[in-house]
Amino acid sequence: MGNSTWGRAALAATLCLPLAAEAAQAPDTQGLVVCYPYAPGTVEAARPVMQRLGETLAARAGAAGRATFFDRRPAAREHVDRERPAFAILTLPLYLAWREPLGLEALASTERRGTAVERFHVVVPAGSPWRTLDDLRAAPPAGRRPVLWSSHFDDLRFASRVLLAGGLALAPDDAGAGDARGVATPQPLRALRRMAAGQPFEGVPVDAVVLEEPAWAEVQRLKTFQGALRSVFTSPTLPTPLAVALRGADADAAQRLRAALLGLREDAAGRELLTTLQLTGFEAVDAAALAAAAARYDEAAAPAGEGGR
Repeated sequence: MGNSTWGRAALAATLCLPLAAEAAQAPDTQGLVVCYPYAPGTVEAARPVMQRLGETLAARAGAAGRATFFDRRPAAREHVDRERPAFAILTLPLYLAWREPLGLEALASTERRGTAVERFHVVVPAGSPWRTLDDLRAAPPAGRRPVLWSSHFDDLRFASRVLLAGGLALAPDDAGAGDARGVATPQPLRALRRMAAGQPFEGVPVDAVVLEEPAWAEVQRLKTFQGALRSVFTSPTLPTPLAVALRGADADAAQRLRAALLGLREDAAGRELLTTLQLTGFEAVDAAALAAAAARYDEAAAPAGEGGR
């Protein structure tokens, strides 16, 4: 074999290297990450539901057949970086934080209780002197900052700028810059009970608890809490968690997945799965609402960090 033959072979191998590397890095069309930080329950308990979700989507879309649930952000991101899934279902703060580094494309919005938007309430004891977020900032407890608890505090930048609409800057501890301390918990109702009783939770004061609007409505119906609590702030209306495609995902697979998600409500088997997922369906993305949330998230001067314990 002559030198020219070796040269052609070497050139062909060299040209193939980028293609092989690109193929090796292509997202896994069957991979689906579902992450709801500080959600109640356990990862183990979610596995049968994730298996059923994956089987349904594989049958209907030929994609997202391996669904994996995470209740903590770092573990989910480690999985994404290692396994390269093509798709995910993420909370709004995760979408906002990861949309640029992971090249996220929103495919569909989750629908809960017939709507793809939600609001939150900052709840304090009825006897508290605080009636607004400004009161919490202007008249903190003696010798310390106010402490707010929520299952939605995995991203304090989101909590400060989007959920609280810039009305209160949260820090993960008493050392950082901010108006108040934000603590993430998967047990906000336990924190609420401790607050109503005037007691700390896990050794930390509870001055306010942030609840989703349906949870706040339910709490007010419980005899234990009737007349004991009040809301001092209602968040803007925000998008619910989103189904997304990650950078490099196959475009045809993404569209098939979107169609499958939107179609789940159309038959009995799909509706049964949605009920198991505590959803009423998936909807088309409200691009304007998502852009508004992103603009608030991207505003400067927001304390960032994790409030989790």
